[in-house]
Amino acid sequence: MEERPGQSTDSGKPARAWVRPVALIGGMALLAGGLKLAGVEVTPDQVAETVEASGSWGMVVFASVVVASNLMQIPAWIFVLAAGSLWPFSQALALSYASTLLAATVTFEVFGRAGGTALRDIEKPWMRKILDTIDARPVVGVALLRGFLLITPPVTVALAMSGVPRRAHLAGTAIGIIPLLVILLAGQEALWSGIQSVLNLGG
Repeated sequence: MEERPGQSTDSGKPARAWVRPVALIGGMALLAGGLKLAGVEVTPDQVAETVEASGSWGMVVFASVVVASNLMQIPAWIFVLAAGSLWPFSQALALSYASTLLAATVTFEVFGRAGGTALRDIEKPWMRKILDTIDARPVVGVALLRGFLLITPPVTVALAMSGVPRRAHLAGTAIGIIPLLVILLAGQEALWSGIQSVLNLGG
């Protein structure tokens, strides 16, 4: 049987399994909040400016920021839209694909090691049903979630703590993120304009 991240034979302390992932999420959220208070806005425009200012290191900086931001629970669509404004479609797609896949893998590994399979300690019938469905076809389940939600950080955390095998998570993510990446990049300008309009109305 394939090893799952953070899998443990100690089932006597389910409450303790939540301490590390909750503390990790809290720490990352505080870091993200601190950046916001410091005036660091994570928007497609700001990301694009940062990457452009990095010169020849732009692609490396972009990938690194995607990975770090995903750990801080910042959604990846922001960076995909930024990529669409920086590079031609094919290049933006390739870089967004590699960066989001790496970010999902890192977040999955970090939270899997921190929280083990804590979700499996929840005895609620609805949770058991979800876990049984994922267990039956893990690659398909992960791919469907990614197809609708890309690499939304809370989903990655939940997958890691549900005990999805690493290979199934990697394969499902690799397949599932493609359609939404194409849609986001193809409609990058219109999508960001629409989001800005909504934000302006809300403000």
